[in-house]
Amino acid sequence: MSRLIVTLIDYLRTRPMMLRGVCITLLGLIVLYDFMAVRHGDHFVGDRIRGFWALFGFIGCVGMTKFMKGLGYAFLMQPLDFYTSKERGED
Repeated sequence: MSRLIVTLIDYLRTRPMMLRGVCITLLGLIVLYDFMAVRHGDHFVGDRIRGFWALFGFIGCVGMTKFMKGLGYAFLMQPLDFYTSKERGED
């Protein structure tokens, strides 16, 4: 099973445009489904707008990813010579 996953990841890594196309197609299908879904009642302003929740989820996901990446760079990243400077006794 793990060999299958590794093979799949290698296959997708060599074809990034295909992977991007698959992801964009899935996003399009989600928005299309949102336009065709039956609405039973409005509980929130966004419930009246077609495609709102798909767009909200996409923007939230991208925003969260960018925010966490910024936090990682601000607090977790070390300089490129971090380990070599420690070996030489520099602080």
